[in-house]
Amino acid sequence: MKNKMSFSATGDSLIVKRIPKDYDGFAPVSEYIKSAGVRLSNLETVISDFDCFPSAFSGGTWVNARPGVLPDLLDFGFNVFCCANNHSLDYSYNGLKSTIAALKDCPVAFAGIGMNLYEASKPAILDLPSGRVAMISICSSFDNAARASHQTKELPGRPGLNPLRSNTVYTVPPSHMKALKEIARATLINGQRDNSKKAGFTPESPEGVFSFGGIDFKEGACGQKFTYCNKIDLERTKKGINDALKYTDYVIIM
Repeated sequence: MKNKMSFSATGDSLIVKRIPKDYDGFAPVSEYIKSAGVRLSNLETVISDFDCFPSAFSGGTWVNARPGVLPDLLDFGFNVFCCANNHSLDYSYNGLKSTIAALKDCPVAFAGIGMNLYEASKPAILDLPSGRVAMISICSSFDNAARASHQTKELPGRPGLNPLRSNTVYTVPPSHMKALKEIARATLINGQRDNSKKAGFTPESPEGVFSFGGIDFKEGACGQKFTYCNKIDLERTKKGINDALKYTDYVIIM
C-alpha cells in the first residue's frame, strides 16, 4: 500500500524581481504551499544576469530574472519546478543554459528543458519519506525553434524544451471550401508549399484536408475546430510515463 502523499501546485511563477522579505501578505500562501510534500510551480522566466541575447521570438514578451529569485521561490515553499513553457527560450540557447546552470546550483528538482530532447523529456525526481515522485514537464505552446531534438552519433541534440506539438483543423461548409480553393488559385498563397510538396520536402495533407496559407480546413459543420496531438510526441510522452512508473510511486504531468 502506498503511503499518503500530498501535493500543492500553482500556475505560473512569472517572477522578475526578488520577493520582499518584510511583506507579510505572502505568508498565508506560503504556509499553504509548505503544508504539502510535493510543491510544484511553473517557472515562467529565464534565469540569467541579463547577459544573454534575446531570441527573435518570445512567449508574448521577453521575461528574465536574476538568479536570486530562485532561493526566494524555494523559501516560499516550492521544491519542484516545471520549466517547459512559452518563455523557456526567450533568451535563446544561452538563456536556456544559464537557467539550467542556475537551477542546478540551487539545487532543486526541475524538468522540461535540456541540452537535447532526452534531457528535456526526462522527469524530475523527488524522494520524500512518503514516497518517490516523478514530474514530467511538457509544453504545447511554443515557437518551433524552441523544441529540443534527439542527439545522434553524428550530431549533438538541439537544446530546448520538451514539446507536445499539435495540429488544428477548422471545418467549413462546401461553399466556403470552394471559395478558399478559388482564392488560393487566384493568389498563389500556397505556391511555396505546393513547390515544396513537388520537391518531396513537405508531405501531402491528409485526405479531405485543404491547407490555406498554412491553416488546415475540411468540409463539415461551420465553425468547428479540432486539435490533434502529434502522434510522435504523444507516444514518446506515454512511454516516459510508463517508464517512470517502474521506479516511482507517482508520476505528475505538468
